[in-house]
Amino acid sequence: MLKKMCPRCGKSEMENEFIKGFCPACFAEAKSIFKMPKALETRECSSCGKIFLGEWVQQDEKRTGSWIASKIKSAYLIKVIEIQLSKGKQALEGTAIVAFDVEGNLIEKKIHLRIALINGLCPSCELLKSGRYDTIIQIRGEQNKRERTAKKAIRALGGVVKIGEMREGIDVYSAGLGDALEVLSRLGLSYKLSKKLVGRKEGKNVYRTTLCVRV
Repeated sequence: MLKKMCPRCGKSEMENEFIKGFCPACFAEAKSIFKMPKALETRECSSCGKIFLGEWVQQDEKRTGSWIASKIKSAYLIKVIEIQLSKGKQALEGTAIVAFDVEGNLIEKKIHLRIALINGLCPSCELLKSGRYDTIIQIRGEQNKRERTAKKAIRALGGVVKIGEMREGIDVYSAGLGDALEVLSRLGLSYKLSKKLVGRKEGKNVYRTTLCVRV
């Protein structure tokens, strides 16, 4: 029985399962298995350093990998295996190794990346700069406990607009619901959530969220 040979590199089918007459590596080179924009760009907050990857987040490999995968067009399943990025002048630059599942064969491609960063402010920092807030953390309970809890929350929060102290407890006014929820989760605090409509912006309802914490 004659062995099939890759017409490009001469490898035998015994070494790799062929894809449409080619070994996997040559198939990936000969055929265009993906398309990707030549220029990638996103926004970076000049105040807190978060970048916009579908939502405003601190840049990490997992989130950036998901965002990059969303920019790749391919007929095959995609998985970003590894990313190496460094911060340059107004850009993230580096490489990503992306795996494509082609008829059961995983083909890896190394992609060179340059993601231009457009400076601006994220919504939370815009609120903070203007002195406005979208979240109130109400801390209720025994005085010593609520004071300790308030100090921990204030230290952990990036955008505290003001602090209100009253007989029944402490209110922490924050610019950034996502950050507030993350801090409460990290501190192991449960809460009751309520929302109040406070206006409209660009045709969308704007809400203020209250998180009531009992300690």
